[in-house]
Amino acid sequence: MVKEVEQLADEARSGKMESLEELIDRMYPLLSSCIRKGGWNPQEREDLLQEGRLRLMEALKEYDPEKGVPVLGFLSSRLRYLYLGMKRPQAVMSLNESYGEDEDEFLDLLESDIDILEDIIGDETIREVRKAVSSLPEVQQRVIVDLFYNGLSLSETASINGVAYRTVVNTRTAALKNLRNILGDVR
Repeated sequence: MVKEVEQLADEARSGKMESLEELIDRMYPLLSSCIRKGGWNPQEREDLLQEGRLRLMEALKEYDPEKGVPVLGFLSSRLRYLYLGMKRPQAVMSLNESYGEDEDEFLDLLESDIDILEDIIGDETIREVRKAVSSLPEVQQRVIVDLFYNGLSLSETASINGVAYRTVVNTRTAALKNLRNILGDVR
């Protein structure tokens, strides 16, 4: 097929109209592929095909076999650049369109009672607390994690860590005091 395309291109460049028509017909799959990959609207397909055919004819005039580039590669690259250079269609979405499992509308987001700033500040506070906990001595870290993150009782924490109940109480008190000092410096 490559040799046939090269021969058709040579004949078309020399002015043979039948060869030009056949060459353009043979390039139809490539034209279709470029349009399909570009995500174009199907209603624009015929216009895009016509643009592609015109670009093929222009590219054929520009083609120089002396440069050693295969004609099929040259024409293919010109088509790809044509469609890339054209304005791609933008998806238009209605604010009344439904989304998600609850099928809420996008417009509801604009009218939402959700305070995004509050969520951001909450996330930042959580990061600060985690950083502060990680700066505690290891024993205090374990007690804080067991009590506040894992939800264990004082007795369970003492049992897991193999220490007395009163040691857990004292460690917790010291850890909370240290956290207050660390977080007090941050704020």
